[in-house]
Parts: sequence; structure tokens; C-alpha cells
Amino acid sequence: MASALFWIVLFSPTVLSFVVIVSPRKGFFRVGDQERVVCNVTGCAQTPDITWGALEDKPIAASIETLGSESVITYKNVKRNDENRLVCKAKCGGEQWKQGEITVKVYEFPEVPVITGHERLVLGEPATLTCNVSGVYPGQETEMEWLTDGKTASDPVEGTGNTLVSSFPLTPTHADEGRNITCRAWHRMWGGEKSVIQTSVTLSVLYGPGEVQVSGAAEVQVGDTLSLRCSAEGRPRPQLRWRIQRLSSQWAELEGGQELVVATATHAHAGQYQCVASNTLGESHACLNVSVQGPPRNTSLTLSPPHPIREGESVTLSCRTLSVPVGKVRLLHGEKELRSAVGSEVDITLDDIKLDQAGRYHCEALNRYGTHTNSTQLTVTAHPLQLELLPVGVVTTEIGSALSLVCEASGCPHPQLSWATPSSGVEGATRDSANSPRSELSLRLDSIAQEGNYTCLARCGSVTTSRHTQVALFSFPTAPLVERSGSLLEGEQSTFRCVLRDAYPREAFLFRWLLGDLELTTQTPAETTPAFESSVSVTMEQSLRGRPLTCEAELLMGGVPDVRRRSSIAIIMDVHHPPRNTSLTLSPPHPIREGESVTLSCRTLSVPVGTVRLLHGEKELRSAVGSEVDITLPAAQLDQAGHYHCEASNQYGTHTNSTQLTVTAPPRNTTVEVFPSQRVMEGENITICCHSVSFPPPLVTLTKLGNATEFSSHNGTFVLTNLTPSDTGDYQVNVTNDLGFHTQVFTISVMERSSVPSDGWEALLIPAVVIGSTLASAALLLDFVLRSRKKGSYKLAKCNSSSA
Repeated sequence: MASALFWIVLFSPTVLSFVVIVSPRKGFFRVGDQERVVCNVTGCAQTPDITWGALEDKPIAASIETLGSESVITYKNVKRNDENRLVCKAKCGGEQWKQGEITVKVYEFPEVPVITGHERLVLGEPATLTCNVSGVYPGQETEMEWLTDGKTASDPVEGTGNTLVSSFPLTPTHADEGRNITCRAWHRMWGGEKSVIQTSVTLSVLYGPGEVQVSGAAEVQVGDTLSLRCSAEGRPRPQLRWRIQRLSSQWAELEGGQELVVATATHAHAGQYQCVASNTLGESHACLNVSVQGPPRNTSLTLSPPHPIREGESVTLSCRTLSVPVGKVRLLHGEKELRSAVGSEVDITLDDIKLDQAGRYHCEALNRYGTHTNSTQLTVTAHPLQLELLPVGVVTTEIGSALSLVCEASGCPHPQLSWATPSSGVEGATRDSANSPRSELSLRLDSIAQEGNYTCLARCGSVTTSRHTQVALFSFPTAPLVERSGSLLEGEQSTFRCVLRDAYPREAFLFRWLLGDLELTTQTPAETTPAFESSVSVTMEQSLRGRPLTCEAELLMGGVPDVRRRSSIAIIMDVHHPPRNTSLTLSPPHPIREGESVTLSCRTLSVPVGTVRLLHGEKELRSAVGSEVDITLPAAQLDQAGHYHCEASNQYGTHTNSTQLTVTAPPRNTTVEVFPSQRVMEGENITICCHSVSFPPPLVTLTKLGNATEFSSHNGTFVLTNLTPSDTGDYQVNVTNDLGFHTQVFTISVMERSSVPSDGWEALLIPAVVIGSTLASAALLLDFVLRSRKKGSYKLAKCNSSSA
């Protein structure tokens, strides 16, 4: 049950004749508990009047009972909403009301934190331990921490409502086994008190079986004791079991645990022994091949077909033995040796057999431990027993399909028909016909153990014959799957692995890799994995992007339908590269007129997609994740002209392009300044500075009205020297560029000096050339001399600025 804490603060007025006391002094109440607040009135000789009130804007959700000089508020089940400031007022006779106050605080705190995520820690697999503290109130007064090995490992605390959660990431190692980890939470409460709760868990690290070892003798003699031991590590502790595989048979389970003991070894105990260690995380195994040596055994001599046979037919005599170590086998007719060989078998075929070849044949096997012999009688007869088996030859069919073999005999009134299957574990349903010499074997081919020769045997008296049908199985149930490893970056190498599962037989499959229509390689399935696999490595080039890479699996097995021979999967090649072909275009192309709209389009080629940014100088205007970003200036201004940049970047690099935006405008806001004044004395000089807002830079002309004399300047500066009264008059400044013009008219007054000769100098006009803020170092060019009667002097003048 969660707990809660109330703080109660008591304020009491100065007591004169009677006193109001509210208890308890500290009002920490825990959610769910039953609590009381008591108001006592002392010093009153009569029964006082007592009332309760709340200083906060909410009612008192509790029962109130007043008896004599005591009044009690009872909270039967404290809730968070019970937080309040309560006041108890009392009156004794004719005295004034007096009161006491209490502040009720509610807290909620659980018994212990709950740690999860430690229940199943697997070696090397990242995990997260989670500490959950629920039912906390108020949450901001609670802190959490993790402690391990005497150290504190803090982690951010997340909270939703009254629940706090802290996580502890962990990738288990062997050193973490038995390690203690503690989650601690504490609740800060009013008045300096502190409440601490904690939970500890002990870690247990699980790992799968490993280091499986099998020890014991690899060779024993018949009759000796065979003893094998197995050891393995793992947690949970691995269970050990034994299996044996004899020759090419399936694995067979054996009784045994850590030690496998065979008191008296026989040849049947030879084979590959496997110790399998397993726990809940997997299994592992180790093997040991054991051979049991002794004299030859199970020596046999068989005839194919079995005797008797008809004269003129052929018969194969097969001499077989089991011999460890391998010795020699001999095939004899009576005392005459027909054939011998080193090994465990020898065959001889007698074609176009004659009656005098009938008789007893012997198979003799020998090695250093002894000799073993078997013999058989070959009978040659002319009995006309005939046998037919359908289907004949090799039957190729899919695993899981059904097959019926029909065997029918002729030339014998009452033949005995039987079936021989590839192994003793293969069973089928037989149906014999009572009215005809016919037998049918129905098979459900669910296992590769059913693959092989099926023989129908017919016996008629002493005559036996047989026919064989070979069943070849295949499985091609699913399409291959392509997996990739390595980098997709242009110029680097990726490896693609094609996996085909649940297919059979391995030796009949072929993988073919194609890039578009180009065949890269053909491979047989790798022998190292249970699934059929093939891989190809490709250096990533841009020419490969968008082209299909196809893995085709083909079953090269006779009798398989064409529609079941091939299956393929294609993936589209994706080649990564850093941004390139980055461009920044203007629409319409610059220059544009001030006030017109212009769109800047930033484009790039980037795989994978990264970020594009559009900048004006160093200022970012817009950015986006993708390969393009646009911005439109709806009414371009002169100050928006300048250099713009398109910057594209992804995880592989950055590429930039830029362009110049030119904004044009006709002259406007033209101003004229005359220095030192528009009223000067005869013989003085003045400088005229013209300013305007425009682009491209305008041509500025100065005209004295009345005589249409015109002077021009590219920087808007004119200097008039040695002025005379005749220079008095109205002047017009005309600022012109390709987009328009603007004019201003002003007046210059030249006052006559009495000392100046009547034939004074006419004014000279000298345009001043300014480059930036510095006058050209070249000599001033005399543009024009106005009605000069004497040679005047030229004087340099400079304005603060020229037209924009």
C-alpha cells in the first residue's frame, strides 16, 4: 500500500482567558490511512461554541464531531484532495472568537521499488534494468539512484503521473554473475525529514553450451570395454545426451549422461559418437569416430536377380562383408577363384548364363583377425516367369508427394510378389489383387530416407525374379533470399549473399548471379552451412544504381518439371554518394527589377538524401531534408542583391554552388547638396553632390537652365570654380540609368565683389571622379568650360557618397 505524509502547521493567537489548541502539530497524512485533527478549547468555564473552516477554496471532505470543549475531524480514508488549511474557531461566553490553524499535507510513497529486466540476462546481449516506483505523491519530492559495487550510477528519471521510472543499461559479462544491483528512492518531505526505500537483485548471467569435449579411445577390439566421457560449460547447466551414427544411417539416441560405457564392444558399436550439450539458450556438440576391430562378419553372397534364373539371362553375384580393419574378399565357384579384391566387396556378372554355371558359389572374407565365409547356390532354369514394374526407370518427384508403384507378373500361375524398399524404416501401403498377379505399393514421400531403389520381387516355386524403380526426390519450396553486407558507398565493396532454405539435393542445385542481363558468376551451394548459400562481391559504381541484381537458383535434376526448375529474386541496386551536381538557379534569371518576384531554386543529387541549405552570405534563409529547397522573394529589394549559396550535405560530405542576384531600380530619392552654400561670393568655388537610390549606377548630368549647358558625371559630384554673378541662376540635376531618370532643381546665387574686375572669371565645371571613397589619383579631367574668357583654375572637391 502506498504511503502519504501530511504536514500540519499550527498558528495560535495570544491566549488571554481561554486557549484553542489544534493537534497534531505536524499534519503529514498518508493516502489511505485514517487520521484525526482535534481542536481543544481549554480555560473556558462553560461549553464553548466551536466551528471549523477551510482557508483554501475547497470543502472539508471528512466527518466532524463536536463534544463539549473538543471537536474532531476524522478522515476515514485519506485522499490527495484532502490537502487543505483548516481553521478551528471557538467562542467562550461573551469573549471574542479565538482560533487555531493547521496545514494538512498528503504524501504517498510505496513500500519498495520494483526492479524488472533482470529475470533473463544473456551473455553479451544488451539489456536494460528498469526500476519502477509507483504511487508517489508529490512526484517532484522523490529522487532515484542505482548502486552497484559500492558505486552510484545515476540515470535520468522519467515520470508519468504518480509513477517514476529509472533505467540501468547493461551488457552482461561473466563478471556480472552474482553481482548485486540496488535501486534506491527517497522522498524529501517538509521539516527536513527523509524516507528511503530500496530493492536489490542479484544478477544471473545465462549463456549457451560451449567447450563441448569428448574423450575416450577411438579404436577398440571386439569384446573390449568402450568408455567415452563428455564435458561442457553453460548456464543453465547443460544437459548431456549421446547419439551414434552408424555408417550412412540416421542418428540414433543412446542412453548415457556425462559418461557412456559399453562393457563388451561389438561391431554394432562402431560409428560416429556425438555428445550433445543443450540448455534453454541453445545447444552445441562434439564428435568422436570409434571403430571396433575384429574378424570379418556379416559376409554375404547375393545373386541379382535371385536364382533360379532362366538360361540366357544374366546374373550378378555380389560378395559383401563387414571387416574392420579392411582385408580381402574372394569369390569362388567350387574351388576356382573367379575374382578377388582388397576391400569389403567384390562383384561378378555372368552374362548369357549357361546351365553348367549353376552350382555353389562361395564368398570368402579375411583379415588379420580371422576368416568368414558365406555361399549360395545358383540355379539355372528355363522357367518363363516374367515381371513388370511401373513406372520404370528413374522416377523424379517432390518431397511430400504421393507415388504408386504397380508390379505385375506373368508366366507363372501363382507368383508370390513382395517389395524391397531403400531402408527398413520406409513403409508403404500395399494392395494385392486376389484375381490377378498384381501388387501396388502406395507411398507418401515425406523423407529423403525414402529415396533410392524400390524392388518388386516375384517368386514362382524355385524361380525368383525382380524389377527395380529408382525414386529420386527433390525439394524446391521457396524463392531464394538475398542479404547484403558491406558499404553502399560509391567505390567501396558490398557482398550479397543468396540463401535458399529447405531445398534438396544440394549437389543438384546451381546459383546464377546476374546484373541486369550480364551474368556475373555461377556457383554450387556452399558445403559449410545447412542452408544452400552463394555470395558475390560487387564494387559499388553509379552505373549500377537502379539496375537489378538477380540471384537465380536452378535445380539441375532430370525429371523435374520446367516450371519447378528455377526460382529467382531480384533487388534494385542502391549506390550511395556524397552530394553532387548541386545547382542554384534564379527564375526569372537576373537582373530583375526592384519590386519584382524572384524564386531561388537549390537542387542537388544526394544518396542517401541529406540536407540542403539556402544562404544569403552567411545568413541561412531556408533548409530542408531532401534534395531541393526553394525560396521566393515576392518583392525584391536592392539590399537583397548579392551572392547566394546552395549548400548540400549528407553523411558522406558537402557540396556547394552559388550565384549572384542582381536587382535593378530606376533612380529615386534624389538629393542635392551644395557646399559650402548655395549663396557664395564672386570668385569662390562650390561643390555639388548628388545622391540617389538606383542600380545600375546612373549617369548624372548638371544643366544650367536657360542656356541648356549640360555637364555629366558618373559619381554625381560637380565642382564650380571662380564663380561670377553671371553664374547665378537655376540648375537642374538629372539622374539617369537604363530604367528611368529623376530630376532636382536648385538655385545658386553669386554676389558681386567691388574689388573684382568687371570682366571676372566665368565658372568652370569639373566633374570629380571617385572610386569607392577615395578620389582617383589620376589628374582631374576637364569636361567642359562654360563661356570661359580667361583661363580658370581647377579645384578638387569630394562628396561623402555617391548614388546607390
